[in-house]
Amino acid sequence: MRLVGVNDSAWLSPAITLSRNVQLLAKQADHNLQAANCGITSDQLRRYNQEVRNLPPRLQLVDKVRDQIKRGVYETPDKIEAAVASFLNDLKG
Repeated sequence: MRLVGVNDSAWLSPAITLSRNVQLLAKQADHNLQAANCGITSDQLRRYNQEVRNLPPRLQLVDKVRDQIKRGVYETPDKIEAAVASFLNDLKG
C-alpha cells in the first residue's frame, strides 16, 4: 500500500474539482440573483449566455492585431487617413 504524501498532488484533485464546482455554483447563483433583481427570466438569461458564448473569440482578435503591430503591418495608409479624418471630425464637433 502506498501512502499519499503531503507533496503528492494527487490528493488535491478531488478538492480542486470540488472548489471549482462550488465557484461555478456561486456564479450561477449570483447570475440568478441579478436576474431576479432586474426582472429577467431564467430563459432570457440562458439565451443571453448562449449568445455570449457564440460571439467570436475576442482574445484571438486581440492577439492577431498585436502580432500585426509587432510585425509593422497593422498601420496602413488607409487606416491612418481614416483615423486622422475621424480625429479632425471630433475636433470640429
